[in-house]
Amino acid sequence: MSNTKNFIYSHSEAVFTKGPFSSDIIIESFDILDDEISNLYTINLLIHSASINENLEDFLSKFVSFKVNFAYDKVPVRFFSGIITEIKLNAFKNQETPSQFIIVIRPYLWLLTLSNGFRVWNKINSEEVISNVLNLYKKKFDDFKFSFKIFMRDSLIKRINTVQYGDSDFDFICRLMHEDHLNFLIIQNEQGSELIITDNIEDYFNKNKDYEEKIITQIIDGNQNLLSENLSNLHSTGYEHKISLKHNKVAVMHCDFKNIKSDYGKSIKYGETSTNKVFSKWTLLTHHQKSIDPLDPIQAFAIKEMARKNSIHNRLILQCSQPNLLIGKKISLEYNTDSNNSKKIFINYLNKKEFRIMSIQHNYLKKNYTAIKKKEINLNNQETPYRATITVIPIEDKFIKDFNPDKKNIPLATTAFVYGQQNEDTKIESPMMIPVSFFWQPKEKDSETNCSPFIMARLSQVWASQNSGAFFIPSPGDEVLIIFEDDIDSPIIVGSLYNSLNKCPFLIDENDAKKRKMRGFVAGNEENLVLHSKDFTSSFDFSEKELLLNIKENSKLNIDEKSFAINIKENSKLDLTDEGKVTLNSKNTDFDIQERLKINTDSTNVTGQKSIQLNSMRIKK
Repeated sequence: MSNTKNFIYSHSEAVFTKGPFSSDIIIESFDILDDEISNLYTINLLIHSASINENLEDFLSKFVSFKVNFAYDKVPVRFFSGIITEIKLNAFKNQETPSQFIIVIRPYLWLLTLSNGFRVWNKINSEEVISNVLNLYKKKFDDFKFSFKIFMRDSLIKRINTVQYGDSDFDFICRLMHEDHLNFLIIQNEQGSELIITDNIEDYFNKNKDYEEKIITQIIDGNQNLLSENLSNLHSTGYEHKISLKHNKVAVMHCDFKNIKSDYGKSIKYGETSTNKVFSKWTLLTHHQKSIDPLDPIQAFAIKEMARKNSIHNRLILQCSQPNLLIGKKISLEYNTDSNNSKKIFINYLNKKEFRIMSIQHNYLKKNYTAIKKKEINLNNQETPYRATITVIPIEDKFIKDFNPDKKNIPLATTAFVYGQQNEDTKIESPMMIPVSFFWQPKEKDSETNCSPFIMARLSQVWASQNSGAFFIPSPGDEVLIIFEDDIDSPIIVGSLYNSLNKCPFLIDENDAKKRKMRGFVAGNEENLVLHSKDFTSSFDFSEKELLLNIKENSKLNIDEKSFAINIKENSKLDLTDEGKVTLNSKNTDFDIQERLKINTDSTNVTGQKSIQLNSMRIKK
């Protein structure tokens, strides 16, 4: 329909086409709320019927579809559909008055608000994660359809981790769409409904033939107010225009631990559109930090983020009665008035400019109309069965939904276990990340959702510096303490915990005075460094097959105790090698050698200030 000046009215009706209700049940009225991009619509149907005898609960979650014949010339039938989520029955004492049912219908996607989950995915992008979640519902509901329309596939980065931590399935996928600047749209047609997820909603509309035809609507002024005081008044025609201040610069804060640079602490600003007005909106680019490959905050991100901040900054809210309204369609306005010039000048710049429909509030009330052929209709005086309040934006503006994801589910700290059965299972990934499992994760990969049994966590150390620091890797099964960097997908191991399975190797015995005073130790899998409190022993226990201790420069080993012992096990070997000089100064020195002492030297000098005594059963020259 290219023009709305000539409407042809006849009988208008809305009837069921699919679902548990028969086509002879009369739909008296309906309204559709929140029919807009990236939102869940709600359809409220009012029907009168005395023939519904089934249990009302049997209707819940059933798919239903209905069509509306608006009876306009050259206007196609519109289809609406969804699943029944609520039913309200109004029964009257007057037996001649049929029962009144109010049926609430919502899209399949609404079901995701009822379920939540604890899941982890590794090394896939948001499209793959969202598909895994939606497939759970597709398997249960044959009429549930979804598809992705991605125009810049490189913008969907593969993530190290993607964690759903108790969020509803709907909130979870909305968080992913928010991070990757995605929108969703629910298409309704004769076949049912389909969920479309895209990274460029404008390109989707421009490349789809269903949105090629432009709508022309009129704002007719007959000395009445342009805008009714109550936009919900079904018999008013007018418009409301809202313009708000735009952000023209986005400042991005970004620090990727996989690629630290010397200027990582500085702000990186992109998206500047004006040098005269600067209104910066700081954005923390958290999800790029969890990409598999290091990424810099590219300008495309800031441009999209700025488009989101400025979405619907310039919008018109219109009232009209055209039935061919569709989210995403182009629309232009024609203004006719007999009033003063000031009003005409005020909206003159809107005349014949192109806009795009972003939101529709539908309302239909069944009435019988007499055919009026080839007669121009004044919309303000003629009652129509269908009215709508629509929101439009200029055709050149972009729209990206701000889902405003809630971070309330991110815990302050939690515990997990190092994944695997033995040390070889603990794969260390640069920079220092190891797999850990939360208690709610499956032991093996879930074939239904492709969920991972582990999550990669950064491993903190006591100290970590260039060419120096500490190094410790917990073993499989060890309980570790996890915190999050304001991002549920970015866990950090900050410590390890003993428990009933992994017990302290130095048990604190209340009956052992020494152990009760012990204040600390460090123990590895095969070697120990034990630190006791004052007046107790300290020991270094090394059980490796080979040990090399290098002492450089002027190093000294000072022993201030009364005794010092070096014990070498039987059949072991001790080598003392020096290319310079070895000096042994002692008041009393004893060499107790059970079998043989052999000394090889170029010259030997033995001096005894008082005496030299050699005792032997045999002296051999």
